[in-house]
Amino acid sequence: MITLDIYTIKTTIMKKILLYNLFLFLIACSSDDVTNTAVLPEIETPISGLKIKQVEGDNITQYFYNKNGFIDSISKIGVDVISEKFIYNDINQIIEKRYASKKASDTEYSIYNTTYFAYNNKKQIMHFKTYNKNNALASQQSLTYNEDGSLYNPTQIVKDGNLVQQNASQISTIFTFDTNPNPFYNIYPKAYCTAFYINKNNITSQKTTTPYYTNFYEYQLKYNSENFIIEKINHNNPANSHLSKYYYY
Repeated sequence: MITLDIYTIKTTIMKKILLYNLFLFLIACSSDDVTNTAVLPEIETPISGLKIKQVEGDNITQYFYNKNGFIDSISKIGVDVISEKFIYNDINQIIEKRYASKKASDTEYSIYNTTYFAYNNKKQIMHFKTYNKNNALASQQSLTYNEDGSLYNPTQIVKDGNLVQQNASQISTIFTFDTNPNPFYNIYPKAYCTAFYINKNNITSQKTTTPYYTNFYEYQLKYNSENFIIEKINHNNPANSHLSKYYYY
């Protein structure tokens, strides 16, 4: 007959308790890791490249940036003075845009609008609502998307991130593009670019056709060493008022 002393029995029991507790601890840690990984939101960051600072043309437009790297505000001075301010959530989605405008000759802004954006679970802009300075609803729009993530709109044709054709009643406009980066594409989050047709590349020409006329505009683009536009000229305009110069940070 085998007998065990009390010390041996106690030691065996304590080892089993410690092993069981360790097992429970490991399961709890593993469960926490899975949970934390599942709920951690993905924070979007800007595409690398130069950031547009100022565009000089018929107007002067300046661009300022949030600490997250995306656009913070835009100031435009010309016949009209326009100011835009963008508000982000903690994963860098634009959730609010504040817009104000006035005539350059006026002392106070006459138009104040605030637009709020809502997103679906694919991080696409689902709808947006715009309120005027009296906080009354001025407009609203819902958006739907194709399987490839592009915006669903039968009158707008998007290919490779560029709006290549716009169609309306008895009018059609076709655009061609270069292969260089559009300086306005990397300053907004992807969802905003998609929702508002901010092209990936730069328009080099556009042709508008109706039953009554055809207009063709071709742009001559000059680039810097990093293939960003520094000058755009529309040779179809004799006055050359559509000469624009681009400056970067």
